[in-house]
Amino acid sequence: MIKINKFKVINKADIEFGLINIEKTTKGSINIIAGNNSSGKTTLSKCLYSVLGSLSNESYEIYETELKRLYYRLDADIFRFIRSHRKYEKDSQQNNLFGDNDSQKLFDDLILELNNLRRELSKITHNLDYGTNEISSVIEKIKDIFQHNNVQDYKIEKSIENTLNGLKTKENKIKRSEEIIQMLFNKEFGETYNDFFNNNISLFSTKNLNDPLLSLSSSNMYNDSLTDLVIGDIYYFETPFILDFFNNCNSPFGRKCEFETYHQSSLVKKLSQKPFEWQFNTDSRVENPKKILSGIISGNLHFDNKKGFMFKNNQGDFIIKNTAAGVKSIAMLLSLFDDLDDNSFLIMDEPEVHLHPLWQIKLAEAIVVMAKIRKIHFHINSHSPQFIEAIDTYGNFYDLDNIRYYLAKENGENTFNIEEILQADLVEIYNHFGDPYDELDRVRAKTRVKNATKDD
Repeated sequence: MIKINKFKVINKADIEFGLINIEKTTKGSINIIAGNNSSGKTTLSKCLYSVLGSLSNESYEIYETELKRLYYRLDADIFRFIRSHRKYEKDSQQNNLFGDNDSQKLFDDLILELNNLRRELSKITHNLDYGTNEISSVIEKIKDIFQHNNVQDYKIEKSIENTLNGLKTKENKIKRSEEIIQMLFNKEFGETYNDFFNNNISLFSTKNLNDPLLSLSSSNMYNDSLTDLVIGDIYYFETPFILDFFNNCNSPFGRKCEFETYHQSSLVKKLSQKPFEWQFNTDSRVENPKKILSGIISGNLHFDNKKGFMFKNNQGDFIIKNTAAGVKSIAMLLSLFDDLDDNSFLIMDEPEVHLHPLWQIKLAEAIVVMAKIRKIHFHINSHSPQFIEAIDTYGNFYDLDNIRYYLAKENGENTFNIEEILQADLVEIYNHFGDPYDELDRVRAKTRVKNATKDD
C-alpha cells in the first residue's frame, strides 16, 4: 500500500495494489482511478512510478545512467585540464619556463597517462558490462596520478570523489534506491527533491501497516526489509505520441532532443528493443491477451534503426506519423505485453483515449487476462464509464477478484481525497461520469422552453 498525505493537490490517498509483499505475489491486480481533470490522478501515477521505479528491475539500469553521467563529467574535467595545460606548455616552451628537459618530460608523461586513462574511461562509458572493481581501479589510477605529481585541481578531485561514492552506492540496494528515488521525483515533477518533501509519502507491506518500508518524510527513507522485495519491470504509458516525438528527434533532418521525464525515455527504449516471445496460459477458459489485441489492429509495432518506429501489417510498413493514434496505442501495449516479467507494474493514463468503444472493451478484456495469467499489476486512470464497466464485467467473467476502484473527491481548497469505492457501489463512479448528461438534459429542457415561448 502507498499512503500519500498533503502532496500537491492530493490531500489523502491510501492505495492498495497487492504488489508490496515481501514474498513474490501469486496474482496480478488492477487499480482503476476515476475523477475530474486536475484532481491528482497523474500526480499519484508519477509518485507510484518514482517510488516503485526505485525498487524495480530497472532501478539498476537507472543508476547506471547516473553513473554514466558521472563518467562523462570526470572525462570532461580531465579534458579541460589537459587543454588548459597544453596552452601552459606552449607558453612555457616559448618563455623557457620549464628550465630543463626533465620537467618537460614529467609534464609529457602526465598528459600521456591521463590520455590513456581517458580512453579507458571512454570504454567504460560505452560498455556498462565493466565490473565495479574494474571501474574503481581506473578512477583510483586517475586519482593517484594527480597525487603523485602533486597536481591539484578542485573540479577533478570533486568528480573523482563523486564517482567513487557513486560506485560504492551502486552495490548497496538501500542507498542506491534512495539516490534513484530523488532522481526520479526530480525528473517527473521538474522540481528539486528537497523543495517539496516536507510531506508524508510512505510505502507499506500489506502484512504490516505500522512499520513503513519507505517513508519520504524520514531521514532514513528505506526499511532494511526492502532488500527482500521483488518487483519486476515498471512502465508508465502516458501517450502514444511519444513514438512521433522520438522519430522526429532522431530523423536526419530533425532537431536532436531528449524526453523530459525518465518514464518516457524508458518506455521508448523498451519498445525499440526486439520483444521476446512468451507462452500464454493454455487454459481454454482464458483468452490469449495477445490474440485479443492483435485481433483489433491486425498488425504490430516495428522498430527500424534508420526509420524509427513503424506500424507493420499485411498491407506493408507505415511510418508512425501516418498511423492512427488508436492503432499506435494498441500496438504499443501489444509490444509491452510481449515482454513483461511477472510482478511487473504498468501505469496507464487514460488508455481508452483515441479508442472506439468496442476497442475500449477489448482492451479491458486483455488487461484483465494479463493480470490473471501473467501476474501483472495495472494502475489505470480513466474517464470512461464504458472502459471501467468492461474491467468490472471481464473481472467477474475471468474470476479476477483483485480489482480495486477509486474516485478522486474534492476536499475543499482545490485538494482531493482519493477514496476507494467498493465494487457494490460502482454506481457512485458511474453517477460521477453521468453529470455531463444531466447538464445536457438541462440544456434540452431550456431549449424546449425557449422553442415553446417562440411558438406562443
